[in-house]
Amino acid sequence: MGSTGHSLYEASRTGNLGTDTYGIGGAVVYRGRIPEDSGLEPVGANKITLKVPATDGNNILFQFRLSKDNRTMTILAYKNGVPEVRCKVAVDSGQPSLDRVMATGSRAQKLQAVKMKDLFAKSTEIRENQLGGIANKLLENKRKREGEQ
Repeated sequence: MGSTGHSLYEASRTGNLGTDTYGIGGAVVYRGRIPEDSGLEPVGANKITLKVPATDGNNILFQFRLSKDNRTMTILAYKNGVPEVRCKVAVDSGQPSLDRVMATGSRAQKLQAVKMKDLFAKSTEIRENQLGGIANKLLENKRKREGEQ
C-alpha cells in the first residue's frame, strides 16, 4: 500500500516555496527536469524556479537562490531558442536591483545584468520590483529552517 499524500507529513512547516508565483502573471512554478547545459540547478528546496512565457512564444526559466551568508540572491535565467540565452546575476538580497549591479559591477557583471534585464523585458509580466518579495520569501524560509534544527 502506498501513501495517499494526505498525511500531516505533506504539510510544510516553513511555508511552501513551490506554489507562489509572486505576482508574476502567467508564471508557473517549474517542477520538471532542468534542460541540459542550461546552467540551472536541479529543482529543489532553497530555490525558486519559475517558468515565464516570453513575448515570442517561448518560455524563460528563472531560478532564484540565496548565498550561504544570505547577503546575495543569485538569479539564473535560461531561454531556449535561437539564440540560446543564459545568464547569472548576483544581487543584494536586502534590496535586489539589477541597476545597481550595472552601475557598480565589473564588466562581466554588467553584461550579465544587461542580459537579465533583456530577459525580464522579453517575459510577459516579470518586473524588477518583484525581486524583493522573492528574496524576502527565501530569507524567511531559510531562517525558519535554521530555527527548527
